[in-house]
Amino acid sequence: MLEFLRKKRCPAFVYPLFAFAAHTGARRSEMLRSRIDDFDFSANVVTIREKKRDRDKEETYRTVPLTPLLTDAMRTWFAVHSGGPFTVCTPTGKAISKQLAARTFVRVLRKSAWEVLPGWHCFRHSFISNCVAKGIDQRLIDQWVGHSTETMRRRYSHLIPKTSQDALKSVFG
Repeated sequence: MLEFLRKKRCPAFVYPLFAFAAHTGARRSEMLRSRIDDFDFSANVVTIREKKRDRDKEETYRTVPLTPLLTDAMRTWFAVHSGGPFTVCTPTGKAISKQLAARTFVRVLRKSAWEVLPGWHCFRHSFISNCVAKGIDQRLIDQWVGHSTETMRRRYSHLIPKTSQDALKSVFG
């Protein structure tokens, strides 16, 4: 899908926004709150501004390593960025609204193989499920996506039953 969007004629912020979602598992609201300064290319991480972990605080933070694809997408985007502090913004530098993000999601995927996707949150599920499928330590996944309860961990582990079966087969044949 990212390759499809990279080649598609659409607003310049679209590809970086989708890459951000797919390669960090960030929630839509976290991406829209994101600021350019949250991307630390020298440390190879992006800081995600949360609001869900501790509701007594205005924001909490977590970091996610930058993948080569995301690094390239964001460097390219920042080179043409219109200004202002927000990572994803309109041509005038204003942060995009959740409504614009939702409309953009539907519009750019219309009449494509991906038009069936329900919304931005599917990228969070996909990110977590792909990490689980590749055997990434659950503690790292929890750190990257901000999970702190077993209930949240189990919400995603059921998505790849074949991985669980294959793991047991690797031990007992």
